[in-house]
Amino acid sequence: MTSTPESRLISFRPKGPAETTSTRHSTPTQKRWGESVPLTDDRRNPQRNQQFQVWLSQAETEPDTELRAKALIGMAVSHQDGCRWDEAARLYERAIDLVESNRGLCDPRAAARLQNNLAMVYREMDRGAEAEGCYLKALAHYKQLNDDSLAGDLAGLQGNLAYLYFDRGDFTSALRMQQQALDITVLHLSHNPEALFEAERRTGIFAYFADEQDAALRHFKAAHQVLKDEDELGSSAAAELLVNIAATQLKSDRPKEALAIYAEAAQLIGNQRGASDLFLAAVLNNEGCVHLQIGQNEQALDCFNRCVWAYKHNPATDDSSRAEVFHNLAVTLEKNGNPGLASIYRRSAAELFEQLTQECREKLIIATRSGTGVPSAQASMPGAERPTVQTFSRLPTPQSNRVKVSRLALPIKTETIDWDF
Repeated sequence: MTSTPESRLISFRPKGPAETTSTRHSTPTQKRWGESVPLTDDRRNPQRNQQFQVWLSQAETEPDTELRAKALIGMAVSHQDGCRWDEAARLYERAIDLVESNRGLCDPRAAARLQNNLAMVYREMDRGAEAEGCYLKALAHYKQLNDDSLAGDLAGLQGNLAYLYFDRGDFTSALRMQQQALDITVLHLSHNPEALFEAERRTGIFAYFADEQDAALRHFKAAHQVLKDEDELGSSAAAELLVNIAATQLKSDRPKEALAIYAEAAQLIGNQRGASDLFLAAVLNNEGCVHLQIGQNEQALDCFNRCVWAYKHNPATDDSSRAEVFHNLAVTLEKNGNPGLASIYRRSAAELFEQLTQECREKLIIATRSGTGVPSAQASMPGAERPTVQTFSRLPTPQSNRVKVSRLALPIKTETIDWDF
């Protein structure tokens, strides 16, 4: 089973046994209106550029309404893949007007897909209210169909709407909508372990931010059980899920349980990625913070030293991460009665501190005043560099003396729809 941050959460393409959710290139088997096959944005490719010119001509001059609509959609998807949001929105809006004004084209499933894609574009343009309206229209179209074979489409669409609420900080609405998506997944898609895993994991994340820790743990553990059933407990997805479980235990004031799970996650990540991996370093830093907060200074010192070693041997480490762990190590050394070495690390942290942003400065000031370690938020997840993958850094986070889920959880990603003409 493939469960990575790059995995698509929505794909309206029927999948064969050998196809995963991250597959984009496939051979179309049907040519019905509204069915899906891939489109790419490689317009530097002569063949692709030629296709784009054909669409452009059809959109302006083609007398056949269906061909004109397909051309508009083709160009819209291409612009959307290229992050040209204004052009994509304009073309989707034209396509929707054309489809809705022609009864012969107004297939509810196709109309729902168009609304979903336009909503995705509006989200990227920070037009959240308009995106919500599009998602709700898409849901209304699916309710008209009342077709169990479209359960995956409907669950994915509800997941997209949940993420819209989550992205604006309305965690209660996000959890409610994602729970509906999970219910559909359990009822109709339980044969698909990847869909089930992702639905449970996302529900756990939303529950975490909605301050429903018991529910979060229940869903994270359900996702973990899916991995166990699929013999995937050694995967990256399992390690990252363990970190979410640990953070939830910590938020529930169960530090000892959190420490045990952090240690398990650290061992798994180290085996997978090596001792200098940035995600491992962030987990070690967080584990050290918990040890420090409950007075286990020797264990904290070991975690922070391992973290320093990882950052020293990984050229991708940034100054903020180094400043955090140097500060944490200085605090721990002082508590262990080694003020001389502590002053060296504190001076190194101060030098890096001068180069940090105001936000990082404020976080370190709070940590210094409270005498606690600084939870790391610098663990980069696979795929986090991709512009369509969202992390939690823009959202409210737990108190500064807690280990944060943000950026130590798999990013959530919503997906657009591929079209077949």
